[in-house]
Amino acid sequence: MLPSKIYLLAGHRGATILYYLLVRNEDGFMDRRLLLLCFLCGELRAATPLIVSHRAGMGHFSQASPAAIQYSIALGIDFVELDLRLTADDVPVVHHDPEINPQLCAWRDGGTPPAGLAIADLPLARLKALRCGIGINQQFPDQIAVTHNLLTLREALALIALQDTQINLMLELKSVGLRKTRRFVRKVLTIVRESGLSHRVNLQSADLRISGLFKHSAAWHKIPLMANIVAAPAQWITSRRVAVLQRLGKRVVAYTVNNPQQWENLLQAGVDGLITDTPRTLKEFLDRRAHRFSQANR
Repeated sequence: MLPSKIYLLAGHRGATILYYLLVRNEDGFMDRRLLLLCFLCGELRAATPLIVSHRAGMGHFSQASPAAIQYSIALGIDFVELDLRLTADDVPVVHHDPEINPQLCAWRDGGTPPAGLAIADLPLARLKALRCGIGINQQFPDQIAVTHNLLTLREALALIALQDTQINLMLELKSVGLRKTRRFVRKVLTIVRESGLSHRVNLQSADLRISGLFKHSAAWHKIPLMANIVAAPAQWITSRRVAVLQRLGKRVVAYTVNNPQQWENLLQAGVDGLITDTPRTLKEFLDRRAHRFSQANR
């Protein structure tokens, strides 16, 4: 009988990392000797690392643009990561920075937004008068600039729902004023539930008020979010910390890393996935890495 799932088991013995294949068949049978090793090593994770495209893969296309989202889908990766902010009229929109960047966005009539113009101070109608992606992010000289309107959360979910894809979403809720925190969380959860994609959505927030609220609210309203993913900064990652979270049933993804040596170091530390601005490059790296392992084990 063919295995329904194959896991990579990694354990630490001094400076040596031991890898084992743990096979679970369709009838649920698991090799008991390897299961014992699982308890000894304390770390069980999917053999193929998760790939998460940061801001939909801003190293390839303008950040959080429809083109970037569609490219991530075409790559066949695991997650698209998008940042959310709240407009003045309480609409969740996809945008990372608290303010409009006049080097990347302009008014449709050709005017330039003033420096310091905040998303939270503008209603959606005014934000829709912007054209973003007018320039290339200087961090990524190979980026393809694609002009686009700012997406609302509802539009981003609809775009993904239209595709024949099983890609998941990681949504990062950015801080809003204390007065609007509860409203922000309620709006996001409502839109996610109505999209029919809640089982493929993971919510994150560095704001503890927001993260506490969406966990409680999702459980209360029985919204089946993906709650087992933990995103952690790469500099925080150690093999011991990763192992502790994995024992709690969490899958650990590290952000935001674009360097092959960092990728390798984090994978050696046991992370389950990587958040990157360059998902195509990471996918190629992982394919080469898997090929090397398969050749070494022949």
